[in-house]
Amino acid sequence: MTKIRSILLATAATLFASGAMAASLDFAEVSSGFQGSLSVELSNATLTSTGTDSFVYGPGDFGVFENWGGFCGITNGSCEADFTIDFAYAIQDLTFQTRFFDTGDTAMVSAYNGTDLVGSLGISSDGDWDFSGFGQITSLVIDDSSSGAGFAWGEFVFNPAVPNVPVPASLPLLLAGLGGLVALRRRAG
Repeated sequence: MTKIRSILLATAATLFASGAMAASLDFAEVSSGFQGSLSVELSNATLTSTGTDSFVYGPGDFGVFENWGGFCGITNGSCEADFTIDFAYAIQDLTFQTRFFDTGDTAMVSAYNGTDLVGSLGISSDGDWDFSGFGQITSLVIDDSSSGAGFAWGEFVFNPAVPNVPVPASLPLLLAGLGGLVALRRRAG
């Protein structure tokens, strides 16, 4: 009976656990400040600027992005460069923040799954941005059209995308049968 109970519990845990654990872009993985490079490599993403440099905000630098830090692409001495975030795996439930808005700052953030556009959002202020409705995302493209100081981008939080795997129609019957066996063993034992 213990083996059957263990099988039932393991099967139920596998079926009903979401398995998704929140992840983030953790800018503490690299040193804060100007990077001297257009590319910043993190463990779960690569950020590539089209400007002249990249700038990383460590967690808590300048009183912003307290948890995981942030990033901006530098051009003309400001955070106005376009950049791309290529995630190491497909993600979902993405949220992020923008800070240091200045009059004239605007950007278009487009989410892609491979080469397919899954959604875009225009940014024209500081805020907390929710891309959770856009499904599986493999990259973000930030088209910064700022004429002010530009945005700092940070606190990127997401879940690994879980593919939709259909449950076989016979699986609920199998679980019900195993449950019945457990009940019979209890009555007999």
